[in-house]
Amino acid sequence: MFNFLKKQQAGRVFVVVGVVVGVVTLAVALIYSVSPALAIPAALGAAVLAMIACGVAEGFWDNRKVNQATIPGGGGLTFEDKAVETAEKINERVDEQMSDLNERLYEVEKVALEDPDVPTDTKE
Repeated sequence: MFNFLKKQQAGRVFVVVGVVVGVVTLAVALIYSVSPALAIPAALGAAVLAMIACGVAEGFWDNRKVNQATIPGGGGLTFEDKAVETAEKINERVDEQMSDLNERLYEVEKVALEDPDVPTDTKE
């Protein structure tokens, strides 16, 4: 079963789970003679909560770090994006390499300017 979930995009699986939960909630509410005016919002709420729970569970399953968790006035849980973390690491590495390259280039220019025998312009 987990191989199937790995092949699918997580968002699609979450929507299917949410729809199933919503339909089951609506069916159970209507079977127990709850008015449709109350059953439909309850089913929608259950579907949304199921999708949110799946998203949070998937984030924890992938061992992602939580960046932000807010609830009063507007709930939210933000996970650290692996792509952003990877891009930051690449950026740091490129910065270090450019710094090293600049230092080496500075040393070459310094030697070239100090030694009068080294040609400064190769074009004639």
